[in-house]
Amino acid sequence: MLSFTQKLAFLIFAALTTSIGMHGFYRLYRRIGAGRRDSDARFDHLAKRIWYSLVTTLTQSRTFRKRPAISFFHSFIFYGFVFYLLVNLVDAAEGFIRFSISSTTLAGGLYNLLADLLSAFVLVGVLALVVRRFLLPSRRDFTFNERTLLHKDIQRKYITLDSIIVSTFILFHVGSRAVGTGAKLAVEGTDRFQPFATVLSHLFTQENAEAWRVFGYWGALGSVLAFLMYFPRSKHIHIFMAPAKYVVARNVSSGVLPALDLNLETEDLKLGANRLEELAWPRLLDAYACIQCNRCQDVCPATATGKALSPSALEINKRMELNDLSRHQPSFEQGASSPNSLLTFALSPEAAWACTTCGACMEVCPVQDEPMLDIIDIRRHQVMIEGEFPAQLQSAFRGIERAKNPWGINHDKRLDWAEGLNIRTTEENPEPDVLFWVGCAASYDPQSQKTARAFVQLLDHAGVDFAVLK
Repeated sequence: MLSFTQKLAFLIFAALTTSIGMHGFYRLYRRIGAGRRDSDARFDHLAKRIWYSLVTTLTQSRTFRKRPAISFFHSFIFYGFVFYLLVNLVDAAEGFIRFSISSTTLAGGLYNLLADLLSAFVLVGVLALVVRRFLLPSRRDFTFNERTLLHKDIQRKYITLDSIIVSTFILFHVGSRAVGTGAKLAVEGTDRFQPFATVLSHLFTQENAEAWRVFGYWGALGSVLAFLMYFPRSKHIHIFMAPAKYVVARNVSSGVLPALDLNLETEDLKLGANRLEELAWPRLLDAYACIQCNRCQDVCPATATGKALSPSALEINKRMELNDLSRHQPSFEQGASSPNSLLTFALSPEAAWACTTCGACMEVCPVQDEPMLDIIDIRRHQVMIEGEFPAQLQSAFRGIERAKNPWGINHDKRLDWAEGLNIRTTEENPEPDVLFWVGCAASYDPQSQKTARAFVQLLDHAGVDFAVLK
C-alpha cells in the first residue's frame, strides 16, 4: 500500500491528468463532429454493427490480412493493452487497499500468468516494431513519394517524434509494471505463474525491493495518467477510434458512391468538399482511426507508378490539420470554417486526379478508412463548383453533355455493337432474370465492344434470360 502522502499525491495527479485527458477527448469528438451529415446509413442495425466491431477488433482479422509477421508482433501490443485495462485497475487498487491476488487459486493464477506473459509480449512486440520502423530496410514502407504533398507537421518529422513518444511510453509503462512486480516477488518469494517477474526478482535485494516496488507503481500508473493528456493527439488514439470506425463502417462496396446531399434552395450551394468540415464526419473519424501502416499506399496503382497520390498521406495530413486547428483555431470545434482548402494540405490537384477509384485502399485498410471517397468529394467540388479539371476531360465532358456519353457518339448508335446477336432490350423483355449493364465503354469503344459481344454469346449459350437497357 501507498503511504497517506503518496495516496493523496496520486489522487491529485490522477484528477488533474484525467480532467485534461477527458477534455482532450471531448475536443476530439467536437472536431470529428464538425464534419457534415453523411448520406450513408451509419447507425442502422446498431447491435449487429457493435458485434461486428467487437469481433473484428478482438480477432484483429483485418490487420492480419497483410504483413502477417508484423501483425503478429502488433497483436502482442494489442492484446497486452486490452488485458492491461484490468491490470491497471487492479494495480491502482493495491495502492489503496491491502489485498493481493494470489496464484494459489485458479482465477488468481490465471490472472497473474496472463499479466506476466503479456507484459513480456508487449515489450517484445514494441521492440520488434521499433526495430522495423527505424532500422530495417522495410522502414521504407513508411516513406512517401517525393511528389506527394505532406503537411508541414509531417515535414517537421512529427510522425517520427510521435512514434518515439508512443514507443517510449509503452516500454516505460509496461517495463515499470514488470519491475514493480519483480521487486514485490523479491520480498514475497518467486511465483511459477509469473515467470517473467520471477526472473526480474533476482535483480533486487531485500533492502532495495520496496523502493523499486514503489517506483514500479508510480512508473506504471503515473505514466498512464500522464499519457492521457497526450493521448488525443497521438497516433495511439487508433486503439479507440478503430473500433468506433468499425461500428459506423459502410455496408456497401467501394463501387457504390455516396449520394450527393443536395439543397437547391440554398444560396450557398455546396457540392463535394473543399474544406475539412465539408467532408462527412465519418471521414474525419478516419483521420484518427488511421494507424499509419501505409498499406493503402502499397496497393495504390497511382503510387506504384510514381504519381503524387498517397492515400495514407491524405489521412495523416487530415489529422495533422485537425490537430493544428485545435491549437490555433479552436473555434473550428464550435462550427467555424477551417481556413485552408483540402487541396492545399491534404493532397495536391495532381494527386486528386491521379486516383483511379479502384477502391483498393478501402479494401486493404485495417480500420476501413475511406480515402477514395474523400477524393471523389474533392473532385465533385472541383468540377461542379470550381469548374476546374484536367484538360483531357474536356472532350469527355462535352460528349456527355451533348450525346450522353464520353465519346460524343450519337445515342442512336448505342446498340450498334450488338448487331447480329440474339439480344433484347428491357422494352422487349421487361422482366429478365439478369440485367446486363453494358455501359458507355462497351457501347462505343471498339475494343470494349469485343468483350461485350463475347459476354453476350456466353449468356446466350448458357440459356440465361437477360436484357439490356436501350
